[in-house]
This record gives sequence, structure tokens and C-alpha cells, in this order.
Amino acid sequence: MMLVNAKRVSEAPAPYGRRRQRASLPRRRKPRLYFDEQLPISIVERLQQQHSGKFNVVHAISSGNSGREDQFHYEFARRTHRILVSRDSHYLDDRKFPLHMSPGVVVIDVSPPNEDEKLTRVLWHFLDFMRTAGHQYAARTKFVASEDHLDRMYATKSGAYSERLDWAKV
Repeated sequence: MMLVNAKRVSEAPAPYGRRRQRASLPRRRKPRLYFDEQLPISIVERLQQQHSGKFNVVHAISSGNSGREDQFHYEFARRTHRILVSRDSHYLDDRKFPLHMSPGVVVIDVSPPNEDEKLTRVLWHFLDFMRTAGHQYAARTKFVASEDHLDRMYATKSGAYSERLDWAKV
């Protein structure tokens, strides 16, 4: 016998009952990410190689969405239930991209020199954070990820809030 959801279940074949109980167990899904054209596709390819199976990643170019407006990328991410990852700070404008409708937006903020190296490091920090926090943490949330901290703006039924998380403490 084994315990499932604090109930005893027989090891004897009971396919219908067993499937039903397994379906009720919480499943941890891979975070689904959508990278717009502001981020190099080489980073996405490296992410897929090094973190294979941990994230479901799509890039605007590989999905045939290159040359589109910001609004299209935002709606595509929302429609496909993906967290939008970009370097474009326009996504932080709540009038154009409402927080309460956000699929989750991450704006990566790095400055020269060594932008690609810093971009990769900040992205890895954020992805580690998402893996531990869970993808549902990003819904109706906008993040600004920089070299030393993560700003989180989020909406709840009682209002909009913001907080700063230092990478060293995350």
C-alpha cells in the first residue's frame, strides 16, 4: 500500500481510481518563456542546451514573429501563457501593457561594457529564481532584473505593489 494525498490506496489494479487520484496531485510545470527580438537568439539556444528540459522557451525569430510591434509580442505571450522576456522598458508602461492582464514580463536591464556577459548572468539569476519560485509567481507581475537586484511589480485584488529583491538574498 502507498499513501496518496494522505489516503490509503491499494496496490491492486484500480486504473480509474488511481488515475483520478494522480490527477489531483499538484504538478509542477516548466516555466514557459517567450523572448522578443531585443534578446539575441544565441542566448536562447544556449539556454536550451544548458537547461534542457527545465524551461519551455520560444524566441520571436524562431516562432516567425520577427519585425512585429511590442503590442503583438505582449499579446502573443499572453495568448500562449508565456512569460515575456525582453530588454525593452516599454513593457513597463501599464497604460499600454496592463499589469493585471500581464502574462508575466521580465525586462532585463544591463549596461555596457560586457553587455552579453552581464545579460547572460542576469538571465541565469532570474531563471534560477523562477525555477525555485514557480512559474505561477510571474502571473500579473512585471520584473526588472539588473546585475544586483530584481524589482517585482505585481497586482492583487486589493491593489498594485512593488518590492526589491537582492540577488544575494534570493
